[in-house]
Amino acid sequence: LAALRAAETWRPMVHATLTGVSAVHGPRGEAVGERLGTDRSAAASYSVPMATGTSPYVRLGDWVIYLTVTSLLVYGAAGSLRALREARRGATVTSPAPARQ
Repeated sequence: LAALRAAETWRPMVHATLTGVSAVHGPRGEAVGERLGTDRSAAASYSVPMATGTSPYVRLGDWVIYLTVTSLLVYGAAGSLRALREARRGATVTSPAPARQ
């Protein structure tokens, strides 16, 4: 999850834990150096790149997601209402006449 957050925000992420896997992720989510597992007690030194720029997610936040979901819900509701109105009017869907040979 730390790698995803690093890629999402374009920021390096240092994930240090006492009871899990410790790792360093670059600004694109890539692993920087070796992960330190739970099988040994160790310390490591890594060069963490400085953060530059601002990602679209940091700039816009969750608004893009909310707008997309809302648009899909409105589009689906409009299609459902249209289908209900046609059904109430007694409109039937007819198939085209078969082609003559």
